[in-house]
Amino acid sequence: MKINCIEISISDEELGCQVTFSEKKDLGEEAANMTVQEIIDSIGRYLLIQRSYPEFEVESDYIYFETHNEEYAGELKD
Repeated sequence: MKINCIEISISDEELGCQVTFSEKKDLGEEAANMTVQEIIDSIGRYLLIQRSYPEFEVESDYIYFETHNEEYAGELKD
C-alpha cells in the first residue's frame, strides 16, 4: 500500500497517543456542514497508529493500526 502523505496529525494525551498520515487535509469546521457520505468520501487514504497506555500497572499497552481499507486494521502485538 502506498500513501502520498499530505497531512500528519499527532495527538498525545494522558492515556494514549495517535499519529495519522493522510492523503487529504483535515476539513476542520467545514465538516459540520457536510453529510455523512460527503465526510466519508473526503477522508481519502490514510494510515492511523494508536497506542493506549495502561491505566493500571497490571495492564499492558495496546497498539492499534487502521487504514482506509478495512482489511488492514487491528492490534499490533510483540
